[in-house]
Amino acid sequence: MNKLFNHILITTSLCLSAYAEIDFNRDIRPIFNRSCTGCHGGVKKAGGLSLITKEEAYGKTEHGIGIVPGKAEESMLYKLITHEDPSRRMPFEKTPLTAEEITLIRDWINDGAQWDEHWSYMPIKNFTPPANSAKTDIDKFLKRKLDEKKLLINTEADKNTLIRRTFLDLIGMPPTEEEFLRFQQSSHKEMVDYLLASPKYGEKWTSMWLDLARYADTMGYEKDPHRNIHDYKSWLIKAFNKDLPYDQFITEQLAGDMLANPSNDQLIATAYHRNTQTNTEGGTSDEEFRTAAVMDRTVNTWEALMGTSFGCVQCHSHPYDPIDHNEYFEFMSFFNNTADNDQQNDFPTLLLQSQEQKELVAKLQPELNAMRQKEKELDNKIKSLEVEKATEKNDAATAAQKEKVDNQKDLLTQLKKELAELKKKSKQVQNRINHAKRNKVPIMKELDKPRETHVFIRGNWEDHGEKVSPGVPKIMNEFPKGAPKNRLGLSQWLTAPENPLVSRVAVNRIWEQLFGYGIVETLEDFGSQGKKPSHPELLDHLAYNFMDQHKWSIKSLIKEIVSTEAYKRSSHVNPQDLEKDPRNMYLARFPRVRLTPEQIRDQALRASGLLSEKMYGPSVMPYQPDGVWQTVYSGHKWQTPQNEDRYRRALYTYWKRTSPYPAMETFDMTPRENCTTRRIRTNTPLQALVTLNDPAFMEMATELGKKMGAQQGDFSAKINKGFHLLLVRQATKQEIEILQEIFTETKKSGKKDHECWAVIGNIMLNLDETVNKI
Repeated sequence: MNKLFNHILITTSLCLSAYAEIDFNRDIRPIFNRSCTGCHGGVKKAGGLSLITKEEAYGKTEHGIGIVPGKAEESMLYKLITHEDPSRRMPFEKTPLTAEEITLIRDWINDGAQWDEHWSYMPIKNFTPPANSAKTDIDKFLKRKLDEKKLLINTEADKNTLIRRTFLDLIGMPPTEEEFLRFQQSSHKEMVDYLLASPKYGEKWTSMWLDLARYADTMGYEKDPHRNIHDYKSWLIKAFNKDLPYDQFITEQLAGDMLANPSNDQLIATAYHRNTQTNTEGGTSDEEFRTAAVMDRTVNTWEALMGTSFGCVQCHSHPYDPIDHNEYFEFMSFFNNTADNDQQNDFPTLLLQSQEQKELVAKLQPELNAMRQKEKELDNKIKSLEVEKATEKNDAATAAQKEKVDNQKDLLTQLKKELAELKKKSKQVQNRINHAKRNKVPIMKELDKPRETHVFIRGNWEDHGEKVSPGVPKIMNEFPKGAPKNRLGLSQWLTAPENPLVSRVAVNRIWEQLFGYGIVETLEDFGSQGKKPSHPELLDHLAYNFMDQHKWSIKSLIKEIVSTEAYKRSSHVNPQDLEKDPRNMYLARFPRVRLTPEQIRDQALRASGLLSEKMYGPSVMPYQPDGVWQTVYSGHKWQTPQNEDRYRRALYTYWKRTSPYPAMETFDMTPRENCTTRRIRTNTPLQALVTLNDPAFMEMATELGKKMGAQQGDFSAKINKGFHLLLVRQATKQEIEILQEIFTETKKSGKKDHECWAVIGNIMLNLDETVNKI
């Protein structure tokens, strides 16, 4: 090693001497992930060295021991990163490590090379809230960070802002005028209790889960035909509304069919993993796409419930986290024993009939049976007459016989006509019965004889390696003793208190729904490549109490969070804080967040008075631009209803994977071909074009304008009507003056009053404040 390099290391070492004890996860792992594991990780193990697990890192390489605890000079890792020859120094052909990074690695090894597991795989701890002046436990954790960063904490937002914020978060739409007036006089707690008890709560929070469940009304792939699975969406709404404990919520979706005497609801819940795609194109391999569905369920379970990227492990060991290639297929084995096999009939299914449908079938079936019997009798009589006619001998026929033949011809014609009419009627009755019986929802069903599961070499489903049994990665908690090695046992493993991910991921997702960003920003990646938690102790505190204090109750957890000082803060931006914490990681202010496409539509529907209160049932087709479905392979048509169905909430919109609803896709909805763990918010001109020009929004703007125009009083009173409906506040003097000027100019251009108010309604639906939560 040259003298200059030695000098740099010595100088850097002196600079770091005052540094706190080296922490592997904080100081060393990020260096490995950034600079080393691309060649020495789960995919490639150049020179026999891997830095993913302790066992591999401390083991033998092609050139010696990778890491020798306490002896950096004898460790192959250290030799490689400090090699005298720059052309052989690691990382090879990449940005070299800094002197500080090399010193950290050297000192870490000499101090014993303490190897800690990644934080998210460690057991959840019940941290005691710090002692400070904050009122709630959550606020105590937040205040400690705020004080450390010397940030100025915002005061509480005004009452009207809190009302709108809480309504949008809990039920996905602003309050009615009656609700607004009621809760101006009530406590925050009363309002929260009211909203958590509202049926609209379940609809709002179901939207979150539909992304995770990759819900769609079609089967996907090229043909993308219709799938009858809306009853699963209805199950979700009911589950959220009755506050089904999250552990039971998971169990019923993963293994409802394996519970003792499962109810129809528990069977419907298993449609969660029937949302996988089905390839109905002719000539495709059913086994190939059955296997693809099984692998999707495997990956989805990890992504949705444990926030861990798992798809890459299908082909090789995880590039950054300690999950082995074989462990993927051990986990996949839990899902490889179901009866579905990529068929268009979606077998196995559960027949669902309402009481009305059952009564209709009971009434029509005897009628159909009688018609079928009559058809049979007529058919036999016709055949008999045709035989008689065929045996008549014309040369010997008498006049009487000829008359008989003519009568038989007439009778035969009449009977055939009767039979045709009867068949037409019976077909109509049969169609009515079929329609009443056709509501079949795909469900999970376990095979009596388990399939064999093998490792797929490099992920190729046709290239089988060793046979494996159901199992879970070694990095995680142990499989429960005595639990069956099937989906039901897997549910028990997931919801066990020892599982380090499920509760953390759940509370982090709920936090993100309320604050716009998770405590771990990367909802999709709790692994070593994901963002670190901004408040790790708070995350564990929430996760532990979600299981313990809240008994897995989502409503109880939400109530705790929205009752905090942090949730009630003003979103006003303080210039000093903006410089210190530009991304508002520490929540000195409430985050300003763009609304979801569901909230944007539902808000406009409610404010305009068009919103349908109808719940459940098949998905509907609100207006979308002409021609969007002209390219759809199946030939299905988008048929916009003319009744209240065109004004239903956004979550009831028909979702076709190959042609998603454009207005929502523009606001960052995904096709849901796979699990969507986090929607990445974008800001594009197309979004403004939707809310300005889309005929659905134009209609809502027109109706909102009518409401304002019909309001008693002067222009200010009319404008305030709209502001209360949308923004839950009064308009400022300047806002009224601007809108008055626009109204006057529009009127001068020759527009009628109702057209002028439509313009005002359109402007209000497009205000920045309207499409944001503040």
